[in-house]
Amino acid sequence: MAIRKNKKRIDPRYFLNETTYRDLEEAQQVPLNDPGAISQMFVGSKDPQTGDFPELQLTPNAFISPRFQANMYMIDYGTRAGGGNTTVIGKAPELMDAITMALKKLSAQGINATHGTIIPPTKRASTGLQ
Repeated sequence: MAIRKNKKRIDPRYFLNETTYRDLEEAQQVPLNDPGAISQMFVGSKDPQTGDFPELQLTPNAFISPRFQANMYMIDYGTRAGGGNTTVIGKAPELMDAITMALKKLSAQGINATHGTIIPPTKRASTGLQ
């Protein structure tokens, strides 16, 4: 029988809340109490080549992203970055109104975050999250 050394093992349960976005800068944090600033961030961070909006990570398992369709802004909510199973939680002709509606619905569902992390469309593409 082979001699085995006693090796210390790391219990992964203690790291379940860790994210894979270790290279995101702290400057990309957005306060969620100002929907006007959030809408300016979405428009300012829009990918000029594809026209895709960035995503906003509220908690490790809560992401929102806007899209423009049929003269309406729609805010999609999902539990994974890059889409997945998304539902529309905000819909309005103005982006700021759609964001306000989405944040109210998320707050009613118990998702109360004070800051969100921006995930630009180019970052999603480079990490394979689309």
